[in-house]
Amino acid sequence: MKKDLDFLLLIARAKTKTYTLKEEENNVKIVKTVVGSSHIVCLLNNGEIYVRGSNSWSQCGLNPTTKDCKVEGFLKVNEIENNILQSFFIVDVFTKCNYTIYLAISKDSGKQMLLSSGWNNGGCCSCNNDDNHVKAISQCFFKQFPIDNIISKELIDERIVTIECGGYHTHMITENIFTKEQFLYQCGLNVHNILTLDGNKIPVLTKSYKIMESIKVNNKKDRIKQICAGIDSFYIVTENGNLFSSGKHTLTNSNSFQLVPQSLFNNEPIESVSDHILGVIVLSKLSFIYIADDSSVKQIDLNRQKVLQMCSVVTKLSNFHFLTEGNRIYSVDRSNYTVCENKLRDIIDTEKSNERELIKYIEENKHNYEIQLFEEYIGLIIVANRKKAFNLIDKKKFTDIIENQENKNMFCDIALKFEDW
Repeated sequence: MKKDLDFLLLIARAKTKTYTLKEEENNVKIVKTVVGSSHIVCLLNNGEIYVRGSNSWSQCGLNPTTKDCKVEGFLKVNEIENNILQSFFIVDVFTKCNYTIYLAISKDSGKQMLLSSGWNNGGCCSCNNDDNHVKAISQCFFKQFPIDNIISKELIDERIVTIECGGYHTHMITENIFTKEQFLYQCGLNVHNILTLDGNKIPVLTKSYKIMESIKVNNKKDRIKQICAGIDSFYIVTENGNLFSSGKHTLTNSNSFQLVPQSLFNNEPIESVSDHILGVIVLSKLSFIYIADDSSVKQIDLNRQKVLQMCSVVTKLSNFHFLTEGNRIYSVDRSNYTVCENKLRDIIDTEKSNERELIKYIEENKHNYEIQLFEEYIGLIIVANRKKAFNLIDKKKFTDIIENQENKNMFCDIALKFEDW
């Protein structure tokens, strides 16, 4: 068995399957994996997109010929004839439930664009139409100046920082390239008061002008550090360690956008938050973990280790999983909140001898791998990238695209991000 693989995708579920997407090529690795209710999207460092799973709502980016269209194995979307992705370099990818959003750079203009496909419930795909089904990957629209009702496919003087997809709502943070002022855009169904905008349905990503005033605490200016979206909820974590929430969740008694009392977390400032099927996970700046379910908030201590990733999995055990520094994986039993450290072979149960050998090899050589955890509705996804000097992208080609543009400063941090990969 070839053991010096560039990356692996392991899926722990009822029947474990092991995939290697591009074993034959060097310097290629998975930089992000996102999981919807029934599909998986993998972004490679060369901008390629691989998909697998149900495509019934075109969430895999394919125009389904039948309602039960399904992608077996992994399919490279960029190579599909007449696919819009051929005109873009994909920077990031986001999904939840049955729709997918791509952050892309146009190969022709060098400008940032958003693309989407899938279940457009309430306008969460931001395609500016009432069709609940975006059948082919399409460009997204923005309402940057809501008062003037101007709708466009490009942002003026702003760059996209990050995006979060919820069950039927989408949230985007941008930053003015000159003043560094932050803005929040939202679209989709506004049930449970998830959105900070007025209206039951927002079909286009629309700027919320009141949000930055809303996140002030004791009249102190603050900045958004993280946004998180659940099926029916939305959260903001600020640089000062404050947590705000809206929608249906377990942290406050009200659905409206408000500050979550820090007394729930022993008055510790908040580092990050993630919303999962089994509950809300909050990480404090003191490295304590708080799990909020329907009945209470529990504190978990992983010996103050730095937590890199948090996820929960709806399996027969219904556990929470945490990845810490040194590729150590911990599980928290939801029934009694006991903590135990797991090995990969404890999580990934397979009867195939070659897969068991592979898992054992990664476990014994985990210092040579970058491990990532991702939750799936029916299991846990583990990505193992082999560490080495990656020649990440064709930097000259990317630099030529950027330097031909007037607003090239908008993309300098993206170029740095690529180099950091």
